[in-house]
Amino acid sequence: MVNLTYPFATEKRITSSFDAHKARTPPSTAPGTDFGANRGTPIRAPIAGDIVGCHWRDGGGRSLWIYGEGVKVYVAHMSQVSRLNGERVRAGQKVGEVGTTGHSTGPHLHLSLQVKNNRGVYAWADPMDYMTAP
Repeated sequence: MVNLTYPFATEKRITSSFDAHKARTPPSTAPGTDFGANRGTPIRAPIAGDIVGCHWRDGGGRSLWIYGEGVKVYVAHMSQVSRLNGERVRAGQKVGEVGTTGHSTGPHLHLSLQVKNNRGVYAWADPMDYMTAP
């Protein structure tokens, strides 16, 4: 069972849902949930795992992936990244700060989730189905 740690110390407003990302034309390449937050707000790792692909992406700006046991989490639009590729993080550990880098209309966290199914294939999933707000 996948259990995600809420990415902030306090509850934040959802500015765009997983379903809204999938319904876009064209659909989002990394459907997920957008959390509105002030620039510089600390972002916590939703899972324990290894930092992979920590770099600048045109759409996601400063972003990274966390690979955990049977799950992958994508964190995007950060103003600052606190971790390096290959570094191991615990769930709840700071990985960066909210920003508005890449294709963004304002400061927010974009969080996407992929879950491995019983055939060993990763598929996009709604992160909110796997976490509760603090």
